[in-house]
Amino acid sequence: MDSKVAEIISAGTELLLGEIIDTNAVFLAQKLRDLGIFLFFKSTVGDNRERLAETIKRAFNRCDVVITTGGLGPTEDDLTREAISDVMGETPTENTELIRKLSELFSSRKRPMPEINRKQAWLIPSAVPLENPIGTACGWYIEKGGKTIIALPGPPHEMEKMWNERVVPRLPKPSSCIYYTTFHALGLGEGNIAQLLKEFTSISNPSVATYARVHGVDVRIAANSSSIETARELAFPVERQVYSLIRDYIYGRDGDSIGQVIGRLLTDKSQTIGVIESLTGGLIS
Repeated sequence: MDSKVAEIISAGTELLLGEIIDTNAVFLAQKLRDLGIFLFFKSTVGDNRERLAETIKRAFNRCDVVITTGGLGPTEDDLTREAISDVMGETPTENTELIRKLSELFSSRKRPMPEINRKQAWLIPSAVPLENPIGTACGWYIEKGGKTIIALPGPPHEMEKMWNERVVPRLPKPSSCIYYTTFHALGLGEGNIAQLLKEFTSISNPSVATYARVHGVDVRIAANSSSIETARELAFPVERQVYSLIRDYIYGRDGDSIGQVIGRLLTDKSQTIGVIESLTGGLIS
Protein backbone atom coordinates (compact mmCIF):
# COMPACT_ATOMS: atom_id res chain seq x y z
CA MET A 1 0.00 0.00 0.00
CA ASP A 2 1.00 3.62 -0.38
CA SER A 3 1.99 5.64 2.67
CA LYS A 4 -0.98 5.74 5.01
CA VAL A 5 -2.02 8.35 7.55
CA ALA A 6 -3.56 7.18 10.82
CA GLU A 7 -5.42 8.59 13.79
CA ILE A 8 -5.81 7.00 17.22
CA ILE A 9 -9.00 7.70 19.18
CA SER A 10 -8.98 6.76 22.85
CA ALA A 11 -12.49 6.50 24.30
CA GLY A 12 -13.22 6.82 28.00
CA THR A 13 -14.19 9.56 30.44
CA GLU A 14 -11.66 8.09 32.89
CA LEU A 15 -8.91 9.20 30.51
CA LEU A 16 -10.21 12.78 30.44
CA LEU A 17 -10.38 12.83 34.24
CA GLY A 18 -6.77 11.65 34.54
CA GLU A 19 -7.79 8.53 36.42
CA ILE A 20 -5.72 6.26 34.17
CA ILE A 21 -2.79 6.79 31.81
CA ASP A 22 -3.39 6.12 28.13
CA THR A 23 -0.71 3.49 27.51
CA ASN A 24 -2.73 2.10 24.58
CA ALA A 25 -2.01 5.17 22.44
CA VAL A 26 1.72 4.88 23.20
CA PHE A 27 1.76 1.20 22.21
CA LEU A 28 -0.15 1.81 18.98
CA ALA A 29 1.93 4.84 18.03
CA GLN A 30 5.08 2.74 18.24
CA LYS A 31 3.54 -0.12 16.26
CA LEU A 32 2.27 2.21 13.53
CA ARG A 33 5.71 3.79 13.26
CA ASP A 34 7.30 0.37 12.82
CA LEU A 35 4.76 -0.47 10.09
CA GLY A 36 5.56 2.71 8.16
CA ILE A 37 2.10 4.20 8.84
CA PHE A 38 2.25 7.90 9.67
CA LEU A 39 0.37 8.91 12.82
CA PHE A 40 -0.82 12.50 12.36
CA PHE A 41 -3.45 12.77 15.10
CA LYS A 42 -4.34 11.36 18.52
CA SER A 43 -7.70 12.19 20.10
CA THR A 44 -9.28 11.45 23.47
CA VAL A 45 -13.04 11.61 23.92
CA GLY A 46 -15.34 10.76 26.80
CA ASP A 47 -18.21 8.29 26.99
CA ASN A 48 -20.63 10.34 24.92
CA ARG A 49 -22.14 8.84 21.77
CA GLU A 50 -22.55 12.12 19.87
CA ARG A 51 -19.05 13.42 20.59
CA LEU A 52 -17.48 10.03 19.93
CA ALA A 53 -19.27 9.72 16.58
CA GLU A 54 -18.21 13.27 15.67
CA THR A 55 -14.57 12.44 16.50
CA ILE A 56 -14.62 9.20 14.52
CA LYS A 57 -16.25 10.90 11.52
CA ARG A 58 -13.62 13.67 11.52
CA ALA A 59 -10.82 11.09 11.71
CA PHE A 60 -12.38 8.98 8.94
CA ASN A 61 -12.59 12.02 6.67
CA ARG A 62 -8.96 13.06 7.11
CA CYS A 63 -7.11 9.78 7.61
CA ASP A 64 -6.69 6.39 5.94
CA VAL A 65 -6.64 4.32 9.13
CA VAL A 66 -8.71 5.09 12.23
CA ILE A 67 -8.02 3.07 15.38
CA THR A 68 -10.28 3.30 18.42
CA THR A 69 -9.52 1.84 21.82
CA GLY A 70 -12.05 1.43 24.60
CA GLY A 71 -15.82 1.56 24.68
CA LEU A 72 -16.38 -2.10 23.71
CA GLY A 73 -17.55 -3.27 27.12
CA PRO A 74 -21.09 -4.41 27.97
CA THR A 75 -22.32 -1.38 29.92
CA GLU A 76 -24.43 1.60 28.83
CA ASP A 77 -21.44 3.94 28.75
CA ASP A 78 -19.54 1.68 26.32
CA LEU A 79 -20.54 3.44 23.12
CA THR A 80 -17.86 2.83 20.49
CA ARG A 81 -19.97 0.32 18.53
CA GLU A 82 -22.92 2.71 18.46
CA ALA A 83 -20.74 5.64 17.41
CA ILE A 84 -19.05 3.73 14.57
CA SER A 85 -22.47 2.49 13.41
CA ASP A 86 -23.70 6.08 13.30
CA VAL A 87 -20.70 7.13 11.19
CA MET A 88 -21.12 4.19 8.82
CA GLY A 89 -24.89 4.70 8.59
CA GLU A 90 -25.50 1.07 9.53
CA THR A 91 -27.50 -0.69 12.22
CA PRO A 92 -25.77 -3.21 14.50
CA THR A 93 -27.41 -6.58 14.98
CA GLU A 94 -26.66 -9.52 17.21
CA ASN A 95 -24.37 -12.02 15.50
CA THR A 96 -25.30 -15.65 16.18
CA GLU A 97 -21.75 -16.97 15.97
CA LEU A 98 -20.42 -14.29 18.31
CA ILE A 99 -23.21 -15.03 20.82
CA ARG A 100 -22.26 -18.70 20.72
CA LYS A 101 -18.58 -17.97 21.38
CA LEU A 102 -19.43 -15.51 24.12
CA SER A 103 -21.69 -18.05 25.83
CA GLU A 104 -19.00 -20.70 25.61
CA LEU A 105 -16.48 -18.32 27.15
CA PHE A 106 -18.70 -17.67 30.17
CA SER A 107 -19.46 -21.37 30.48
CA SER A 108 -15.74 -22.22 30.47
CA ARG A 109 -15.34 -19.81 33.38
CA LYS A 110 -18.31 -21.42 35.13
CA ARG A 111 -20.21 -18.14 35.18
CA PRO A 112 -23.64 -17.24 33.79
CA MET A 113 -23.54 -14.69 30.98
CA PRO A 114 -25.25 -11.43 32.01
CA GLU A 115 -27.86 -10.21 29.56
CA ILE A 116 -26.02 -6.90 29.08
CA ASN A 117 -23.04 -8.77 27.58
CA ARG A 118 -25.10 -9.59 24.49
CA LYS A 119 -24.20 -6.19 23.00
CA GLN A 120 -20.62 -7.45 22.75
CA ALA A 121 -21.89 -9.76 19.98
CA TRP A 122 -23.17 -6.85 17.88
CA LEU A 123 -21.92 -6.44 14.33
CA ILE A 124 -22.65 -4.13 11.41
CA PRO A 125 -22.66 -5.36 7.78
CA SER A 126 -19.35 -3.71 6.89
CA ALA A 127 -17.50 -5.00 9.98
CA VAL A 128 -15.45 -8.16 10.31
CA PRO A 129 -15.22 -9.39 13.93
CA LEU A 130 -11.82 -9.45 15.62
CA GLU A 131 -11.77 -12.33 18.09
CA ASN A 132 -10.60 -11.49 21.59
CA PRO A 133 -8.43 -14.42 22.77
CA ILE A 134 -8.55 -13.43 26.44
CA GLY A 135 -11.61 -11.24 26.99
CA THR A 136 -15.28 -10.77 26.14
CA ALA A 137 -14.94 -7.61 24.00
CA CYS A 138 -14.94 -8.49 20.31
CA GLY A 139 -13.20 -5.98 18.07
CA TRP A 140 -14.29 -4.67 14.66
CA TYR A 141 -12.32 -4.36 11.41
CA ILE A 142 -14.01 -2.23 8.76
CA GLU A 143 -12.86 -1.38 5.24
CA LYS A 144 -14.90 1.14 3.31
CA GLY A 145 -14.00 3.46 0.45
CA GLY A 146 -10.32 2.56 0.67
CA LYS A 147 -10.20 3.46 4.36
CA THR A 148 -10.03 1.35 7.49
CA ILE A 149 -11.58 1.58 10.95
CA ILE A 150 -10.25 -0.72 13.65
CA ALA A 151 -12.07 -0.92 16.99
CA LEU A 152 -10.04 -2.42 19.84
CA PRO A 153 -10.84 -3.05 23.52
CA GLY A 154 -9.56 -0.78 26.26
CA PRO A 155 -7.73 -3.17 28.64
CA PRO A 156 -4.09 -3.02 27.45
CA HIS A 157 -3.39 -6.75 27.68
CA GLU A 158 -6.46 -7.49 25.53
CA MET A 159 -5.78 -4.65 23.10
CA GLU A 160 -2.13 -5.57 22.53
CA LYS A 161 -2.87 -9.24 21.95
CA MET A 162 -5.71 -8.43 19.54
CA TRP A 163 -3.51 -5.97 17.65
CA ASN A 164 -0.63 -8.43 17.27
CA GLU A 165 -2.68 -11.53 16.48
CA ARG A 166 -5.82 -10.23 14.72
CA VAL A 167 -5.04 -6.83 13.21
CA VAL A 168 -1.44 -6.90 11.96
CA PRO A 169 -1.99 -9.96 9.71
CA ARG A 170 -4.89 -8.12 8.03
CA LEU A 171 -2.95 -4.94 7.28
CA PRO A 172 -1.42 -4.74 3.78
CA LYS A 173 2.34 -4.45 3.72
CA PRO A 174 3.39 -0.79 3.41
CA SER A 175 5.28 0.49 0.41
CA SER A 176 7.35 2.74 2.66
CA CYS A 177 9.42 2.00 5.74
CA ILE A 178 10.72 4.17 8.55
CA TYR A 179 14.22 3.80 9.95
CA TYR A 180 14.99 5.62 13.19
CA THR A 181 17.60 5.74 15.89
CA THR A 182 17.90 7.81 19.05
CA PHE A 183 21.01 9.16 20.77
CA HIS A 184 20.80 9.79 24.52
CA ALA A 185 22.80 12.81 25.66
CA LEU A 186 23.62 14.28 29.05
CA GLY A 187 25.49 17.39 30.13
CA LEU A 188 23.83 19.95 27.84
CA GLY A 189 20.29 21.31 27.77
CA GLU A 190 17.95 20.76 24.84
CA GLY A 191 18.44 24.32 23.60
CA ASN A 192 22.22 23.92 23.54
CA ILE A 193 22.05 20.66 21.63
CA ALA A 194 19.48 22.05 19.21
CA GLN A 195 21.83 24.97 18.54
CA LEU A 196 24.67 22.59 17.74
CA LEU A 197 22.40 20.67 15.35
CA LYS A 198 20.56 23.64 13.81
CA GLU A 199 21.69 22.81 10.26
CA PHE A 200 19.92 19.45 10.50
CA THR A 201 16.73 20.16 12.48
CA SER A 202 15.08 21.95 9.55
CA ILE A 203 15.39 19.09 7.05
CA SER A 204 12.52 16.64 6.58
CA ASN A 205 13.90 13.36 5.26
CA PRO A 206 15.94 12.36 7.13
CA SER A 207 14.62 14.36 10.05
CA VAL A 208 16.46 15.32 13.24
CA ALA A 209 14.57 16.25 16.39
CA THR A 210 15.50 16.89 20.02
CA TYR A 211 13.45 16.01 23.09
CA ALA A 212 14.01 16.93 26.73
CA ARG A 213 13.76 13.86 28.97
CA VAL A 214 14.20 13.09 32.65
CA HIS A 215 17.37 11.20 31.73
CA GLY A 216 18.79 14.06 29.60
CA VAL A 217 18.15 14.97 25.98
CA ASP A 218 17.16 12.56 23.22
CA VAL A 219 18.14 13.21 19.61
CA ARG A 220 16.16 11.18 17.10
CA ILE A 221 17.21 10.70 13.47
CA ALA A 222 14.55 9.19 11.20
CA ALA A 223 14.24 8.52 7.48
CA ASN A 224 11.46 7.22 5.26
CA SER A 225 12.00 5.20 2.08
CA SER A 226 10.76 2.22 0.09
CA SER A 227 12.68 -0.27 2.24
CA ILE A 228 14.32 -0.28 5.64
CA GLU A 229 17.72 -0.71 3.99
CA THR A 230 17.38 2.36 1.76
CA ALA A 231 15.92 4.36 4.65
CA ARG A 232 18.94 3.43 6.78
CA GLU A 233 21.30 4.44 3.97
CA LEU A 234 19.48 7.75 3.64
CA ALA A 235 19.81 8.47 7.36
CA PHE A 236 23.38 7.30 7.85
CA PRO A 237 25.29 10.39 6.61
CA VAL A 238 23.22 12.68 8.84
CA GLU A 239 23.42 10.22 11.71
CA ARG A 240 27.21 10.24 11.46
CA GLN A 241 27.41 14.05 11.37
CA VAL A 242 25.03 14.43 14.32
CA TYR A 243 27.10 11.98 16.31
CA SER A 244 30.34 13.85 15.56
CA LEU A 245 28.81 17.14 16.76
CA ILE A 246 27.54 15.87 20.12
CA ARG A 247 29.66 12.77 20.73
CA ASP A 248 31.12 14.19 23.96
CA TYR A 249 27.61 14.25 25.48
CA ILE A 250 26.23 10.95 24.19
CA TYR A 251 26.06 8.18 26.77
CA GLY A 252 23.83 5.69 24.96
CA ARG A 253 21.59 4.84 22.07
CA ASP A 254 18.06 3.54 21.54
CA GLY A 255 17.25 1.14 24.41
CA ASP A 256 20.24 2.10 26.57
CA SER A 257 19.60 3.52 30.04
CA ILE A 258 22.09 5.35 32.23
CA GLY A 259 22.09 2.43 34.66
CA GLN A 260 22.82 -0.10 31.92
CA VAL A 261 25.66 1.99 30.51
CA ILE A 262 27.28 2.43 33.92
CA GLY A 263 26.85 -1.29 34.57
CA ARG A 264 28.62 -2.20 31.33
CA LEU A 265 31.48 0.20 32.05
CA LEU A 266 31.95 -1.27 35.53
CA THR A 267 31.83 -4.83 34.14
CA ASP A 268 34.34 -4.05 31.39
CA LYS A 269 36.77 -2.64 33.95
CA SER A 270 36.06 -5.29 36.60
CA GLN A 271 35.01 -2.58 39.00
CA THR A 272 32.20 -2.28 41.51
CA ILE A 273 30.43 0.64 43.07
CA GLY A 274 29.29 1.08 46.67
CA VAL A 275 26.48 3.45 47.63
CA ILE A 276 25.47 4.83 51.01
CA GLU A 277 22.31 6.89 50.73
CA SER A 278 19.78 8.50 52.99
CA LEU A 279 16.59 10.48 52.41
CA THR A 280 16.45 9.72 48.66
CA GLY A 281 14.05 6.77 48.75
CA GLY A 282 16.48 4.65 46.73
CA LEU A 283 16.85 7.27 43.97
CA ILE A 284 20.65 7.10 43.94
CA SER A 285 20.63 3.31 43.62
